[in-house]
Amino acid sequence: MNACGDSRLRGLRSRKPIGFRQWVVHLILAFYENLIQEKTGCKMKEEMHDLLEMYCRSSVYMTVKWVLGKKMAAPEGLAELMVEAMPVKLKELFEKLDMVR
Repeated sequence: MNACGDSRLRGLRSRKPIGFRQWVVHLILAFYENLIQEKTGCKMKEEMHDLLEMYCRSSVYMTVKWVLGKKMAAPEGLAELMVEAMPVKLKELFEKLDMVR
């Protein structure tokens, strides 16, 4: 539990097993939620959480394609593509919190 009274890793603690890809999404989502909460001092709004979750899921999906050789790009190119694909509201928040260049 954190200061706001919620557990960011609640899904990881459930007894129902999840796949590796889902586990990675949960870890990345929890990392960014915790970082945003540390920087702002408050819990993310539901809309921003949903945008972040969709972005994390799509980023993991594209990274898996890249690792498996189904997406040909240099690491820098993939990173640039991920920044370009970030939803505007999420990108504005990341810029405001100095989390992206």
